[in-house]
Amino acid sequence: MDKIFTRSQLKNHQDLVLGDCPVKLAQCSFASFGCTRKVKPEEIGIHLTDNLREHLDLLFRKVEEVHLQQAEVNAQQQNGDADNQCHELDSKLKALRDTLTALERQIIRAEQDHGTRPTPGQNREVNEVKAMLDERERKLQRCEENIIDLARKLEVLFQQIDFYERERQKNQEMLQAGASKITMLEGSLASKDDTLQLNDTRVENLERATYNGILVWKITDFVRRRQDAVNNRVPSFYSPPFYTSKSGYKMCARIYLNGDGMGKGTHVSLFFVICKGSNDALLRWPFRQKVTLMLLDQNNKEHIIDAFRPDPSSSSFKKPTNEMNIASGCPMFATLSQLDSPSHAYIKDDTVFFKIIVDCADLQ
Repeated sequence: MDKIFTRSQLKNHQDLVLGDCPVKLAQCSFASFGCTRKVKPEEIGIHLTDNLREHLDLLFRKVEEVHLQQAEVNAQQQNGDADNQCHELDSKLKALRDTLTALERQIIRAEQDHGTRPTPGQNREVNEVKAMLDERERKLQRCEENIIDLARKLEVLFQQIDFYERERQKNQEMLQAGASKITMLEGSLASKDDTLQLNDTRVENLERATYNGILVWKITDFVRRRQDAVNNRVPSFYSPPFYTSKSGYKMCARIYLNGDGMGKGTHVSLFFVICKGSNDALLRWPFRQKVTLMLLDQNNKEHIIDAFRPDPSSSSFKKPTNEMNIASGCPMFATLSQLDSPSHAYIKDDTVFFKIIVDCADLQ
């Protein structure tokens, strides 16, 4: 009597792997390599024997696939993923060898069950597959050894890089320390240079100083100095100091080559300045001496002259409390056209001369 199954029981009954149907079809053991044939369980041996050539072709293609993947690994050894590729190939080769071993066992069982033996050609093909797998295993082993050696070399290289990086940092710190020291020394030298220049100026002023109330002021490089005044880079500058006597008043002149105040841009402005001196406590204040200002014609034809008497109420002539009092004099001392007149030699060889005369008659 035929057995009756429900729908769910029938599905389990006909399951290719777990079902108990005596006429169910089984998958070939080469299904994972591409064999799509399904046969009865008792015919598996015959199927394997009759289709050995086809199965070996499938196996060859799989081996060739592994070979191509190994070639990719060889090309990637310089990159960081070769180690994982080798492990993957190792697993695939092991699976192929296991499959080949299982195939040999099935063929032996098929021979015993059906009294058939594989042909010499089939044995040769199986042996070729074995040899190919052995060669792939040897190459894979060499690949792993090369990777291990490369890893050791990389480790040494990384250690060297770390060492050189530490040395570079130390050298950089030394260079920075040296640069800081050089900057400090340069600042110190600049300060000393300023001090030396100031001392040189003082010595020069002392050497050029006069003690009779008369200053002859020579201004060289006149064209450049006047251009500096026009561009407002250096609108004014001072003369060296001069004195009425060794223990007398200390004075100097101040000039604006492009004018100041009412004379801006049209005149040369010339001023007289009372300076703080070492003997001011012994002198009479406010300053009362007549002052004469002169621009000398270097051909001695016609000097430009102006003079004034100090205003006793002006702070310009009080006893100095700062290094210099406020300048006082002539904002429109000489026109620029007069200065450049070709009929006079106020400018000669890029040089001009000014003369300041302080009346010292009543100071003796």
